[in-house]
Amino acid sequence: MDILNDEGNNFYLKFISREKVFKLGDDAINFKYMQVDWNTMQTGWGRYENGYEFQWDSVAGSKTPQPAAEGKQFTRAFSVWVMVDGIEDQPLLWQRNSVNEYQTFVQMLKDSYEQWTQDKNQLPYFEFTGSEEVQGKMQPFNRATLPLRGFADRKPAFIIPDITAPVAEDAKESAQVQEINAAVDQAKEDFGSETNPFAPNKLPF
Repeated sequence: MDILNDEGNNFYLKFISREKVFKLGDDAINFKYMQVDWNTMQTGWGRYENGYEFQWDSVAGSKTPQPAAEGKQFTRAFSVWVMVDGIEDQPLLWQRNSVNEYQTFVQMLKDSYEQWTQDKNQLPYFEFTGSEEVQGKMQPFNRATLPLRGFADRKPAFIIPDITAPVAEDAKESAQVQEINAAVDQAKEDFGSETNPFAPNKLPF
């Protein structure tokens, strides 16, 4: 179980459904391409309860049982290191448990994983083309669209930093972001095994 109350790091990436933008902390960032290192991928469970808390699957995609918890319940989460154009000097950690981001992550994985396993020295890159609206149980929400555009050598600055407890961005999120997370948590109930590519019969690995 990883727990961290992070207040100042600026490499935690997030997509804000309501605003339809990626952010680092409270600052919107604009980029066209994202390179992803699937070697760093983790899946598991996460929640925000007085700070971010994650419990990772022993094998990515294996979907361990949902942890029991008082208060806010755990939802599916992911973690992966990425590079985006416009921020060329450091990788970013995209580590979240929101429904919209998890669905985007799954789609990116489905689009690129099989080809990536044939040559893991070539990393997939995706184009950020905007967002699409998805109807949730309580209300619609937006998820980022990042279609696969190809594979390329690792960017020179794409060096994974040594951090002792990697977690999802600032623990002190704004009230607005927490409200968004609560809404998409409800929306997650709409997506069962039939649309979940991490279900046992749909694992890509």
